[in-house]
Amino acid sequence: MRLKVAGVVVAICVALAILLGPILGENFHPIIDGRIYRSAQLDAAGLESRASEFGLASVVAVRPARPHKAWYTEEKAISERLGITLVNVGLSADNMPSRERLGNLVAALDGSPRPMLLHCRAGVERSGLASAVALLLEGESVESARGQFSLAYGFHPWLSQSDLPRVLDRYEDWLREAGIQSSGDAFRSWVEEVYVPAFYSADLVIVDFAADPQPGRAIPFSLRVTNRSPDPQPFRATRDHGVH
Repeated sequence: MRLKVAGVVVAICVALAILLGPILGENFHPIIDGRIYRSAQLDAAGLESRASEFGLASVVAVRPARPHKAWYTEEKAISERLGITLVNVGLSADNMPSRERLGNLVAALDGSPRPMLLHCRAGVERSGLASAVALLLEGESVESARGQFSLAYGFHPWLSQSDLPRVLDRYEDWLREAGIQSSGDAFRSWVEEVYVPAFYSADLVIVDFAADPQPGRAIPFSLRVTNRSPDPQPFRATRDHGVH
């Protein structure tokens, strides 16, 4: 019995190490050796060490700039002292970005010198999307880009509620329908002209409205909603999707 219990404990420890290992440290990984790397938010010593070891020329943080936060002021000061270009692109770890924000990420990746470090807080969802987009801009396949959302980086498909991998699904669907191969220019064009985040595109038209609304009284009206997103919108509300 003791041996069985010990075996279960060992199995649990191994499982936890696999699940939590990447996000308990720096979660640092090369994406394209010598050009692009990804990580969690590094402390001062970690950033200086990685900058020296890999000759970092830029840091693209997929976190909004927070001048009142220690992690931001520290990273900004070190980047300035070492001559590293620092760019902040604010993304949500849960929701697909707007076309503007995804375009901002593309612009940051295109305009930042290599070697480049991409990071968010834990180096999982937002870093995964940034790394995937970086690979697509470099001409890598969608399959290769999708690999940035994996256990190796702390991403657990059966636990995560993040919609960010769906950006790749949308792009892949478009490539299939258009009958074209992925390329950096194809992805840029898709972001600029086609991309729409799921659940966030609709036409709203008021079809019946009180002609003479009175102060202090409710105003009844009818609204026609036309779904313009790639997915059906369920007539119910979840945490951030559906009809509210």
